[in-house]
Amino acid sequence: MEFIKLKIEFISLVVSIFSFFISCFSFRKASETFNEEYNGKVVSFFEVRDGKIYIVIKNIGRNIAYNINVDFYEKLSTIIHPDFKKIVPLITDYKNYTLVPGQELAEQYDITKYKFRKFNVKIKYDSLGKKFTENYKLDTYYLDHYKEINEMKV
Repeated sequence: MEFIKLKIEFISLVVSIFSFFISCFSFRKASETFNEEYNGKVVSFFEVRDGKIYIVIKNIGRNIAYNINVDFYEKLSTIIHPDFKKIVPLITDYKNYTLVPGQELAEQYDITKYKFRKFNVKIKYDSLGKKFTENYKLDTYYLDHYKEINEMKV
């Protein structure tokens, strides 16, 4: 009788330990899923607006992205604004800035003034206490055709 009681207690202990590890594993997975879903997500892309090409840096995530630093491996030259005769900062000149969800920085990119048509962009940022690095390859060649199609529609 005593042996059966001991055997039942041992089986209960094994099941409890197994349940504990499954609970820990489930909690960790749920936490990772939450962080992935609710982090800030900063992306870079080209966009055509009113027939002009813009470089856009946008937070498409669900949380604030901060300490954002953008590096273009092909350095953009500084623009001097024709109306104000002063240097206009480029997207690459802003360091450690913050974007809330849906917020963006956009800068007009005149493909006739720059020799670079393809870019490698590296974006570093923090969100929910984690550090992220995103790498993008941007190409303006397809935008020429997009602009031509839009101009034909007008």
